[in-house]
Amino acid sequence: MELRNLVFDIIRDKGHIDIASFMQLALTDRPNSYYRSVNPFSTNSDFITAPEISQMFGEMIGIWIFNQIGISAAKKFNIIEFGAGSGALLKHALKLLKITPLADNLKVYIYDKNEELIKA
Repeated sequence: MELRNLVFDIIRDKGHIDIASFMQLALTDRPNSYYRSVNPFSTNSDFITAPEISQMFGEMIGIWIFNQIGISAAKKFNIIEFGAGSGALLKHALKLLKITPLADNLKVYIYDKNEELIKA
């Protein structure tokens, strides 16, 4: 069903559609939605995120993870990133975490809905 018709049906049935529901429908819900049908991080795209601009954002996330694991005193831990995109955020965070004593006890999982990004 075309997005426009789907949104109209929801509004007709519920009287409204909240922005979170609309964004999910438009961006990830259907196989031909924006994030699932193209590589939004290619040179021809119209999308950019903070990790694409500077590695500092990902490194700060790495420091935060290191701090949180230290507080919890966990022996082993997992990092799960949903919607990793190009992987820049995780790459920068792991670059920092690999120089810490936590590196040997770390497992990383990535989940993404975009088939092109999964292949990459």
